[in-house]
Amino acid sequence: MNGHELSRQTRYEAVRVSALNHLYHHRAQVTTYLRLNEKPVPSLYGPSADEAYPGA
Repeated sequence: MNGHELSRQTRYEAVRVSALNHLYHHRAQVTTYLRLNEKPVPSLYGPSADEAYPGA
């Protein structure tokens, strides 16, 4: 901007990070919606609080 560097990220990196953050945001919205409507939340990174832990 006006000859000053704003970021050292490549265009690919900037788009990739932006797109992934956008997906994370919507995933959080969906899980909140499911919880508010008392629906089971699917596991995202291992078992959710709605599922029994395999070792228990």
